[in-house]
Amino acid sequence: WDKSGLQLAGDLGKNINSNKLETAGFINDDETVLLYSTYRSGGQGSLDIWQAKKLPNGAWGESENLGEATNSPYDEDFPMLAADGKTLYFASNNDKSMGGFDVFKSV
Repeated sequence: WDKSGLQLAGDLGKNINSNKLETAGFINDDETVLLYSTYRSGGQGSLDIWQAKKLPNGAWGESENLGEATNSPYDEDFPMLAADGKTLYFASNNDKSMGGFDVFKSV
């Protein structure tokens, strides 16, 4: 395991960081899309997946909740966008899980 590509998380600004817990984050290969989970208000319930896109000035734009097609009143966490840029994998303990967290796919 090579941890040379890892770095400490930092403040990403008011569009991302809130006074709520932000957990697992994912940045796509060209570093233009950030997906992360948070308990911030405006979501579908508990822990929701949110998205922000990088602006031309290099800052992150406003975060958007992925909505009820992905999020539920339960917890959604650990988002990962596939190389096709469309397929989202994430973990959830929603009412469709087999118990605890299961992996789901959204296209």
